Amino acid sequence: MSQNTQKYHEFMKDEIVKADSTFLGELLQKARQNDLKKYRYCLHDSENSNVQEMIFVNEKGFYYPPDKHDHCAETKIILYGEAWIILFEEDGSIRDMMKASVDGLRLCRVEKGIYHAVVPVSEQVIFYEMREGKFTVDMVTYPVWAPRDASEEEIKGYKERVSQAIRQWEENNV
Repeated sequence: MSQNTQKYHEFMKDEIVKADSTFLGELLQKARQNDLKKYRYCLHDSENSNVQEMIFVNEKGFYYPPDKHDHCAETKIILYGEAWIILFEEDGSIRDMMKASVDGLRLCRVEKGIYHAVVPVSEQVIFYEMREGKFTVDMVTYPVWAPRDASEEEIKGYKERVSQAIRQWEENNV
């Protein structure tokens, strides 16, 4: 089985990017066609840019591990759909969580050193993300309790913990 994973991101092609419904629809389609079920459109021209601005598309049910950035904060703005933004302590316990959507909480800034994850509620979610600094491989840290290259069993355990936390939050905040 051949995987369509090589083209899940691209860098800005034009001097001006207008994120209208046509543009966002094209990004949704690119994510659907990719086996990773995600897509990233970079609004900066290279990994060496001093500011990393990106538009992400993530699909519901797919595994997107939490990460943190020790040297920079990160801002997320929801452009389409609905998602949980979950903040974690170092040990994997949940520090805070919020439901974000275009009709509710739209923006979340996460300070450096905090593990965080976006968990789609709608079939697909689109969010803008910005952080300072050139991209380097050590810019992103993945936790041992939800590794980037997790086994199916680890993914299942992580998803169950997150689902339980979401259910508990919804019961307590209705």
